[in-house]
Amino acid sequence: MSRLKRTWPPLVAGGALILAFFLLLAGLSTRPAPPASPPAVDSTQAPARALPEPAYDEFRWGDNLASLLKRHAIPDEQAAEASLALSGVTDLRSIPVHTRATVYSADSGLVRLRLTPPRSPGAFQVERQGGGFIARAVPLPEDTLLRRFEGEIENSFYESFIASGGTAELAVKYIEVFQFVLYFSSETRQGDRYRLIAEEIWRDGERIGYGHILAAQYIQNSDTLTAVWRPDSTDEFGGEYFDAEGISFRRDLLRAPFSAARVTSTFGLRKHPIFGTWKKHYGVDFGAPMGTPVVAAGSGVVTKAVRGDKGLGNWLHIKHDATGFETRYGHLKRFARGIYRGARVKQGQVIGYVGMTGLATAPHLHYETFRDGRRMNPMLVRGSPIQKLTEAERAAFLHDRYEPWRVRMERRGYLALEEGYQGPLPWPEEP
Repeated sequence: MSRLKRTWPPLVAGGALILAFFLLLAGLSTRPAPPASPPAVDSTQAPARALPEPAYDEFRWGDNLASLLKRHAIPDEQAAEASLALSGVTDLRSIPVHTRATVYSADSGLVRLRLTPPRSPGAFQVERQGGGFIARAVPLPEDTLLRRFEGEIENSFYESFIASGGTAELAVKYIEVFQFVLYFSSETRQGDRYRLIAEEIWRDGERIGYGHILAAQYIQNSDTLTAVWRPDSTDEFGGEYFDAEGISFRRDLLRAPFSAARVTSTFGLRKHPIFGTWKKHYGVDFGAPMGTPVVAAGSGVVTKAVRGDKGLGNWLHIKHDATGFETRYGHLKRFARGIYRGARVKQGQVIGYVGMTGLATAPHLHYETFRDGRRMNPMLVRGSPIQKLTEAERAAFLHDRYEPWRVRMERRGYLALEEGYQGPLPWPEEP
């Protein structure tokens, strides 16, 4: 590796609004969370009654609200009344599996029920009031926590990262930080080390995703890549990763059209896998499962979109604005929606899917790179940084973001695994 310097209304009414909200629900976690604290009341009023201890449950395959409440010995009449009230705020016919249920019951029956669908921005609550039940949607606040990871590669970065407690989603985000300067499939080595600090998004006791990786490092021998996120509301990507020299890690061209691509055939003379003859191979083949998304290596315009070619099958050709680069993508299973000749694409946008159309023995992508009309070896292409900070911008970046986050990343004791976070932290105190 080369050294580089570098917050629902109280009651939702109207079928359209109900449907729009419920379409946001998706399944994920089953971990129960403690009930929300009872709302504050005016001290001049009678104190609110204490809730009984809750019971926790979740919707299983084949469950409905009646079957769930039956498990908690709720009388059928009360279950029917609660269902009728809840049907005004959500569609009870399609409650997602693993929806968490918090049931408050007493000798008199159901007192309160809260349903929290997985990854939902809100919960649905029904509560006994007077002689009936009142239902409402309850918003769930989000928290952003910080998580620090550090590890050493044994077999591959992905396998090592997962084995050390990371997730596939976060592994991909880390790869995307360095994808312009490092081939994770062929340039990583056993013993290489990695570090990162990432934002974790939590809601109602479950992690629902990630924000930005705020800082990342990749260490190979004496070479260290250090990237720190610099937000920019005017940037089309919301910000960029920069090194200490103020040079962006993003280049005008990706080195490979998907993360951690696996090279199966290189550029140059080779024995043709079908005809058995020696012939010049003008691209690089990347093996991947059928249907793997392929992204545009750079922003530009689709100049060719060919279907059914005898050689390359379904293929695309993109001209990348004024950079002089052009790229070609062959053997695609199909093009992505909205991709046609003349379509404008953005770097990283999905343009098609890996296939084996044309002359191909297995699913793969044939990828070619051109510069000023001449074919180039994609493995040797180095795009140009898309941005370099001015001296004033660099000085502010180093003081406000780069050094504070680098120190936290490199010194394990400076950052707890889960630390409440609302924005950039001040400089750490020396231990």
